[in-house]
Amino acid sequence: MHIPILLPRTKKGLIIALAVVSAIFLGLAIFAYFDWQKDYHILQEKGRPDFNTLTEDQLEAGMSVHGDIDLALGAYAESYETDLGIRTSDESSSLYYLIPIFDMAGDGKIRYLITFHAEPEDFDTLDKSSLRPGAASR
Repeated sequence: MHIPILLPRTKKGLIIALAVVSAIFLGLAIFAYFDWQKDYHILQEKGRPDFNTLTEDQLEAGMSVHGDIDLALGAYAESYETDLGIRTSDESSSLYYLIPIFDMAGDGKIRYLITFHAEPEDFDTLDKSSLRPGAASR
């Protein structure tokens, strides 16, 4: 199958092509800036909420929150470096932990679970607070 690629044949055509490509990139940059500004203003107005006090319906995907992690249910996924789909490192670049949020006002049962994306500097701390199989029976 032959796919034609249109290349400008003149200096004027090259300038027009570069102007079009530049305008597209500028448009994307402006869109990203305004999207970032909107999120930044929301963060400035409301601050970062404590996830321990939020109800499940108040949480949104990608939300920036803070809080204390008393218990992690362990890592359930990891990210690592690859080259053409082949793992190139034994080290994880990030781990994803399940964090239970308890109902403190009620019976103390788990209300819901959230995911915490941990960087390598946090692995040891979260592994110490993780519930391991058989840990409750010791």
